[in-house]
Amino acid sequence: MKTEEVWKDIPGYEGFYQVSNMGRVKGLPRKVNNHTGFIQLKERFLKGHPITKGYIQVELPSRPNRVMKLIHVLVAQCFIPNPNNYPQVNHINGNKADNRADNLEWCDNSMNQLHAYAHGLNWRRENAGKPKRRVRLIHSKSGDVLDFESKADAARYLGGKRHHTTNLGKVLSPLYPEYKTIHGYYAEYI
Repeated sequence: MKTEEVWKDIPGYEGFYQVSNMGRVKGLPRKVNNHTGFIQLKERFLKGHPITKGYIQVELPSRPNRVMKLIHVLVAQCFIPNPNNYPQVNHINGNKADNRADNLEWCDNSMNQLHAYAHGLNWRRENAGKPKRRVRLIHSKSGDVLDFESKADAARYLGGKRHHTTNLGKVLSPLYPEYKTIHGYYAEYI
């Protein structure tokens, strides 16, 4: 059974742009001032452009700026109730280019990540559910020993910057023998 295509105005662009339950976006016919007079624009379908993560976005011209919008979010806003006020939209079948309303659902970040792991969509899925490796820091002068539940916890203790995690990883790795200490601490996995 084929689903009928239904069109609704995009919030904030009423009378200018619409999105359908099939994931298509169109500009409506209208008169615009081109500074020499008014011209009549015809109805036209907007071409979607993929972004790095695989989602499809469209450009909605708007004075004074052009705005990029993700099609799946536009479809969800117009066609899917969100009684729990969830902030994210999930593609049920995992295909980020399939923006049909019946393939979308509102969710929170936790639900979205669990869905990605369950369907093999997350590139870090091989580590999902595995316990973190504990880390021990040993002060090079005093010999004081500090144990942490994870590399991230140890890095936070050392200062919490992104480079602390990277450098701690190098101290822990046998691939970088030139990195022996970090902030005066030797490091090892427990």
